[in-house]
Amino acid sequence: MAIAVFDYTAWITRFPEFSGAVSEERAALLFSEAAALYLDNTECSPVQDVTARTHLLYLMTSHLAALSG
Repeated sequence: MAIAVFDYTAWITRFPEFSGAVSEERAALLFSEAAALYLDNTECSPVQDVTARTHLLYLMTSHLAALSG
């Protein structure tokens, strides 16, 4: 089973409001946080569809970015 992989360009395309405000490194850290704490990004994930899991993790990454200012 595959895991969701963070793609900064795809994330910024979906959430352009973070362009220039959240660096690629910071966004990758937030994605890792979302995958470690909120949605399992392994073969044991409750979300088995990797595309859907990627979208959910991108949403969580955006939420964390918005919360952190």
